Amino acid sequence: MNLQRVFLPAISLSLFLIAGCFAPAHAVPLSLPNGTSAIVDKIYSFRLDEAIEDARHMQQDQPQHPLGYLLEAEALWWKIWCTSADFKYGMSDARRRPKLESDKHYFELATKVTALAEQQQKEHETAEMAFYAGMGEALAARLYGLRWENRNTARAGVRAQPTLRAISQNDPV
Repeated sequence: MNLQRVFLPAISLSLFLIAGCFAPAHAVPLSLPNGTSAIVDKIYSFRLDEAIEDARHMQQDQPQHPLGYLLEAEALWWKIWCTSADFKYGMSDARRRPKLESDKHYFELATKVTALAEQQQKEHETAEMAFYAGMGEALAARLYGLRWENRNTARAGVRAQPTLRAISQNDPV
């Protein structure tokens, strides 16, 4: 029996049904702080030090908004990934990364993203802040996974799940 013939249609149907559940009912424009696009461009152009500096300026300008902290963590992630990955045979793959003292700042940023978003969620629930709260946990899970800390990875993922599910409940976009 050809497993590909059995599983591919089932997977395709599942993805189609999932996509249908999240079809846009109404779109609410997201207002991002000034400079967000430039920081993202710097991150994905691997001008990571510049991106971190700009993200810190965003944090100073809007200390209660989680995006500046999230963008700094994203830039740090790519530094961590590039120093932790093996590049062989035209492919990259993560290897087990030990716990380092420098990880502390990354986890602090992840915690800050989640805390700021949850604080704002208490005042006024929005899909945007639910997304940031979930992303804070996802940031932590990503580094725990790279360090092969399976239980911590799972715990962070479980903590992220309700906040990310709240997005479709608050704003089914």
